[in-house]
Amino acid sequence: MDAAKEQCRRPELAGRWFAVLADQQRDGRGTAHRPWHSRRGNLHASICVPKSGDAVTPRTLPFLPLETGLSVLLSIEEHKPPDSPVKALPESAAPDCQLAVKWPNDVLLGQKKVSGSLIEDGGTHMIVGIGVNIVEAPVVSDGGRATCCLADHRFEVTAPQLGLRILENLKAALCLRRGAAVVPLYAARIDWQQRVHERGPDGSRGAAGMPVRLTKDGHLVIAQRGKEKTLVHDYLY
Repeated sequence: MDAAKEQCRRPELAGRWFAVLADQQRDGRGTAHRPWHSRRGNLHASICVPKSGDAVTPRTLPFLPLETGLSVLLSIEEHKPPDSPVKALPESAAPDCQLAVKWPNDVLLGQKKVSGSLIEDGGTHMIVGIGVNIVEAPVVSDGGRATCCLADHRFEVTAPQLGLRILENLKAALCLRRGAAVVPLYAARIDWQQRVHERGPDGSRGAAGMPVRLTKDGHLVIAQRGKEKTLVHDYLY
């Protein structure tokens, strides 16, 4: 994302959509600034969405994580092999072949994390950082969810191909300016049987709960110890 922020300062890119791709991630970061490393062949993209247009507005900005997750899921689904048993919710598939979103910024394949995203304000642009495990699944050492890669499911797609398609799908989605209308579309792609864990400010894994529903604002309500609790991705509010 630091490289993308540098590009956002270039006057000739003001008001324009663009993406920055990295061959590999040696010093990446995820939510709560957790370190993230990923090898060459995986997708490491920062999609820069101009704030000067109407793709992101105060009304639609809070839903950017949901639009991003749907765009990534759709792009992965579009590149699956013709005879692949992989299916995206709400279509039903065997558990190890189910493609789903996990609120607020992950995509799961076979109940394992195949993609994650992180959104930051780059000044003139909103920077949507996206990682997809294409050829290798990074090792998880902090107790987080197990990972997988697309190659495990016989996908044959390159990082530039997938990155371009995600950019196209995200741009098309944001140009619809649907705001809260994306919530039921996103909800239909959630695996509601998957337990979720809260994350502490330092990235540590917190208490578990079961997802119950999304609010009209796109927040996740979970059931935890017999009570309901609303989780908020407040970094965009």
